Amino acid sequence: MCISFWALDEHPGFWLVLAVNRDEFHSRPTLALHCWDDDEEEPEGDGPTSSSIVGGRDVSGGGTWLGMTKSGRLAFLTNVREAKFLTGRGTERTDVTSRGALPTLFLRSAKGPADYLEEVARAADDYNGFNLIVADVRRREMAFLSNRPEGAKAVVHLLRPGFHSLSNGGKDSKWWKMERGKRKLEAVLSALSSSSASASAEEGDDLPNELIVEQVLHDRTKPDDVSVQTAETGCTEAMERDVGSIFVDTALFDRAYGTRSMSVIGIRTDGTVSFFERSLEGGVWKDTLLRFPLEDCA
Repeated sequence: MCISFWALDEHPGFWLVLAVNRDEFHSRPTLALHCWDDDEEEPEGDGPTSSSIVGGRDVSGGGTWLGMTKSGRLAFLTNVREAKFLTGRGTERTDVTSRGALPTLFLRSAKGPADYLEEVARAADDYNGFNLIVADVRRREMAFLSNRPEGAKAVVHLLRPGFHSLSNGGKDSKWWKMERGKRKLEAVLSALSSSSASASAEEGDDLPNELIVEQVLHDRTKPDDVSVQTAETGCTEAMERDVGSIFVDTALFDRAYGTRSMSVIGIRTDGTVSFFERSLEGGVWKDTLLRFPLEDCA
C-alpha cells in the first residue's frame, strides 16, 4: 500500500515534482535508493549509467515500486486494496507475474508511455490488482493504467498538467489523505514559486526535499470519516482508519507494517534530476540524495 502526489508541469523550474510513500511490512527485504542493473550490481562511478535504474528494489519480487533512468523514463506503482485479501476471505493469486516487474519492464523498454501501457493492458489479468504510472521526459508524456475494478477493461489514460494523487483505490478516488497531501504539496510549491527561492530554483537549485518529506509525506494525521474509503475497498472502518494517514505506522496480521520510505523526485525543465529518499533500515531512518543530468532531455 503506497501513496503518491505529483505536480505535472505546475512550476516554472520543474516539469515534474513527485512525492511517494512506500508502505510495506517492515520485515520484507528491501534495498534502499541506489543505481542498479539487472544483475543487482551497482554500476561503477558516482551516478547512474545509461543502462542503470535509479530507485529502491524489492528483494523478494526483484522489481521496484519507484524508479527512473538517465534517459528520462520514470515509473511508479501501487497495489489496489481489496477487502477479500485482507479479511481472510481470499488470497491474492500466486500464479501471476510480480507487479514490481511492471515499472522495471517500462524502464528497460524503448516504447512510449501510452504504447507500453496498451501492451500491459492486453495482459492485465496476468497480475494482481495494480495502479501503474509511467512517464517519458523526452516525450513530455505521462500515462496511467489500472487492472481494477476486476473484470473491467483496462484503459490507458494520458495525464494532463496539474496536481495529482494516487493511493490504493482508483485514479479518481477522493480519499481524505489523497486530497490532503495534494493540497499540502501545492502549498509547498506555491510558496517556492512566490518566494525568492523560485528565482534561484530556475538557476539550478534543488527542491526543498526535506520540507516536502516533513510537511507532506510524514503527516500522521488520521481522518475522522473513512466512509469514502470503506465504500470503495470494502474494508472495515478500523482498518481504513489505521492506514488512513499519509504516513502509516500500524500492524497487519500481527506484523509491523507502515511507511518504509519517503521519496521526492524533482525533474527540472533543463533535464536535471534530484532523487531524495528517506528510508527505514534496521529501525533507523537514513537519507540518500542522488543528482544527475538526463540524456538529451533539455
